[in-house]
Amino acid sequence: MHMIGVSTDINTISFQYMGSSNDPQQIERCVLNIHSKHLCVNILWNHKPNLSAINRPLNRAKSPTKRLSSAPKYFPFPNLTTMSSIRRETALKFIGGFEHLSTEGLVDTRSESCIHTFAPASCSPPPDLSNAAFADHLTHLRHILKAFPVTPTDVMEDAEQNRVIILATSRTVFHEHVMDQGLAEEEWTYRGEYVFFLTMDESGRKIVKIVEFLDSKGTDKLRGLMARARVNLEKKERGVNA
Repeated sequence: MHMIGVSTDINTISFQYMGSSNDPQQIERCVLNIHSKHLCVNILWNHKPNLSAINRPLNRAKSPTKRLSSAPKYFPFPNLTTMSSIRRETALKFIGGFEHLSTEGLVDTRSESCIHTFAPASCSPPPDLSNAAFADHLTHLRHILKAFPVTPTDVMEDAEQNRVIILATSRTVFHEHVMDQGLAEEEWTYRGEYVFFLTMDESGRKIVKIVEFLDSKGTDKLRGLMARARVNLEKKERGVNA
């Protein structure tokens, strides 16, 4: 399998080929992977034609169409205008909001009618939350949590359903004043796994539906830590030593 080097500018994507096969019938696979933020393009072929370069202008550019003349008719290049990465950026902004439990990332990325659903039913998840209910939930979390970083381990775009699926891990960072001496510092750190299904609106800039699969086995531990932290917080507010 061969790697094709790429250079990009705002109007053109250039592909530098480094293969030797001239027979188009030997082309077995073409994989296009566009990194949404930096527009880095990698194409992997098992076999590929011996071409020095192909320049394909984006539809938004005013580049002359004759620049496409060097591209063979069999070149299976997808339409970049339909491969929007906006939904991916929106999804990652949402996930990034967990770091500091920010309203900007976790609520402002939603449509007005967005509903946040938790699953699976076997872990007795909280009820569905509207934007207002979720914002209130964040406020209460910030009282006991300094941070709750969620790190994507896999991000998949489903263009047909206009959604992004994210597998992620998390880690709790409690405020020091809500942690008592009864638990070691490491025991206050909860690490969980999650799957998010984020369905977008037509623009890809707003999330219209969220389904969050919780870590079934670890959720009980997290609930216990949060309950303990809230008790400690109430004691601090009453002036009682935790």
